Amino acid sequence: MITALLNGTPMPEIELDFIDAPIENATDVITLDGGIYTDFTNQKKEWTFNYESLTKAQYDIIRAVYDSQFSTGNYPTLAIAYYGFSGSVRMYINEKNIWNNCGDVQGVEIRFREAV
Repeated sequence: MITALLNGTPMPEIELDFIDAPIENATDVITLDGGIYTDFTNQKKEWTFNYESLTKAQYDIIRAVYDSQFSTGNYPTLAIAYYGFSGSVRMYINEKNIWNNCGDVQGVEIRFREAV
């Protein structure tokens, strides 16, 4: 099981797919003769956490961290021990889909992109 900390708080256990995707900062250049070369700058990581459902309390904690990046101008911190990663991330979250009278949220996708 992969566990993660968001601003020092444990994330809910991942129920669905956990996606670890490399993000290339590279540009392919095609020359006039049809050849190709690539200007490699660097490579960053991006992780996607998918949840079938979260309780209102779980969602509210995650959403507060997401909103804080706009109110404070600071990126949240993410730690994923399995990958040996700990650092600042840009956080993205999909729309809120409330599915019962308790305020539980379904189909939550949270993406984190390495910021530094």
